[in-house]
Order: sequence, then structure tokens, then C-alpha cells
Amino acid sequence: MKQYINALQGLRFVAFAAIFCWHTHFLNWLGYNQQGVAANWAVYTFFMLSGFLMSYLDKGKAITVQSSMKYMVSKLFRFFPLMWLTVLLSHQFIVEEHGHLTGTVVLHLFALQSWFPCKEYLYNGVCWFLSVMVFLYLVSRLLLVIFRKASKTELWLTMAVGVIFASGWVTFTGRFFPQYWDYLTYIFPLYYTIPFAVAMAFGFVLTKLRVDWLKRLDCKSWTIIELSGLALLCFIPFIANSLGIPWQNGLIRWVIPDCLLFVAFTCGNGLVSRILASKVFVYLGSLSMAAYLVHTDIVEYLPRCTSWSSWFLAAAAVFIVSAAYTKLKA
Repeated sequence: MKQYINALQGLRFVAFAAIFCWHTHFLNWLGYNQQGVAANWAVYTFFMLSGFLMSYLDKGKAITVQSSMKYMVSKLFRFFPLMWLTVLLSHQFIVEEHGHLTGTVVLHLFALQSWFPCKEYLYNGVCWFLSVMVFLYLVSRLLLVIFRKASKTELWLTMAVGVIFASGWVTFTGRFFPQYWDYLTYIFPLYYTIPFAVAMAFGFVLTKLRVDWLKRLDCKSWTIIELSGLALLCFIPFIANSLGIPWQNGLIRWVIPDCLLFVAFTCGNGLVSRILASKVFVYLGSLSMAAYLVHTDIVEYLPRCTSWSSWFLAAAAVFIVSAAYTKLKA
């Protein structure tokens, strides 16, 4: 695996770590409770990173019905068994607290729960992410066909229209469907098609641009670019809040810093990308999806994270389970 891909794999782990810290209330016992901002960034980064890599690493192979079916089966076989296991393990606890929820179980087993505005997703709630990704895997084949033929101008235009449309969607749904606003801007699969497509278009833009001059930059220059992108990530929430941009409008918040970091970690060799491309981060990045699917169930049945020791216990349990599953599926 090439280094720039490794750096993005390391970034994937950082995104998962942000979500894990949010769900375990990390540092809340010390009085810090602003981790939801980082978790919001992480969710968008997961989707955008998937779209970006699909296009940037695209080899131009013919997309047929047969190849698309093979692609989908490989994706589903990789993570569906783990999702089913988490549903089965949580079933007895759900029945004891809420009674039999046959319809909900069916939706989770077939990864359809993200299409319905449930008040809460009882069976391993974070699996809504996999439900959305199944849809995006299907859509990606069509988007690849369209974007392969697009010019750089058309790709830039697609990105601009996507950001504008996403902002309009947030405003529209907030005004006319306030009771479903969070669902329509945070879980609804069709909404996530936008950041996914924007990042995919950007991946093709990067392949079409002449970036030879970028590759001639030295480590110091790339480190400055990387740190600038990270600084922008930190300041974005303050800028967005001052402009009245709600957290539901995540794409307009994160698209610029994420695209900047994608370029830096793809084309550069700064200190940050070297750290993320290290074997430790690459390995942890390879566990991220499995860790994401199991972490809430594990945290649910361990002592509440109210100290460093209980938090490290939860982190160790998630690591062991996700590492074992990833090894088994290798």
C-alpha cells in the first residue's frame, strides 16, 4: 500500500477515535463536553473519504452488472456478519426493556433502518452508518460512470452545486419538517449522497490536475499545509457559529478543510502524514470499521466511562474484538 493511502487510512482511525470519545463521554468527567463537534466532523469525513478514495484510486475498469454485483457482495460479506452478531447479542436486552420489536429487528438485519425516522435505533444504533454505506456503494457505480466522462470544470461545478444544494436541504427541512430535521440531515441516506459525491468529484479533479509542482514541495512546506488544514478544522466551529451555520449543515463546515487534508495526505510527505502513515496508525485504521460497529455495544455493557481506567478498559475491549474480527475476515 502506498504511503499517501496509508496516511488516509491513519486519518480514518482518527475519525473513529473522535466518535469513540464522543460515545464514551471521554473527558466529560473533567468538565469538557464539546466532543460532539469532532464527532460531527468524523461522520462526514468517513463518507467523504470513501467517495474520494473510490475516484482517486479508480483504474477505469469497465463497470458492468456482473462486476457491480461482485463488488456489492464483497462489501456486504465483509461487515454484515459482524452487524448481525451485534443485533443478536443485544436482542435479549432490548426485549427485556422494550418488548418484542419484530419490525425493528428486520430493518436492522437487512440494513434498512436509516430509511426510517426512528426515534432511536435500539439494535446497535451506530449501524445506521452501515445502512447508509450500503446505499452509497450502490450509487457509487453510477457516479463513477458519470464522473469519468466529466471535465475538470464540470467536476468543480458538481462540487459547488453539491455544497449549495446541501445547504438548501438543511434550510428547507428545518423549516418545513422540523420534527424530522435531525434525521433528514444526519441519517437519511439520500442526504449523504451529496458529501459522498462531492468528495468523489474532488478525487477525479485531483487526478486530472497537474500536481507535479506539489510533489516538489519539501517536508517543511507540506507540514505547514497539514497544520494549516488542522488549524482550520479547529477554527471552523467558531466561524460557523458566528455565521449562524447550524451543526446540521456539516458539509459546508467540513468540505474545505477535509479536501485540503486529502490533498496533503495524498500528494505530500509532511510530518503529520508520516505519522498517520506509520504502521501503528495504518493498522488501527484497518480496524476502524469493525471497531465502529462494535464499540457502542461494548461500551453499553461495561462500567460507565467515568475515569481513565474505565475508559481504557472500554478502548481495550473494542480493540481486541475488532482486531479478532478483522483477522478472522482477512
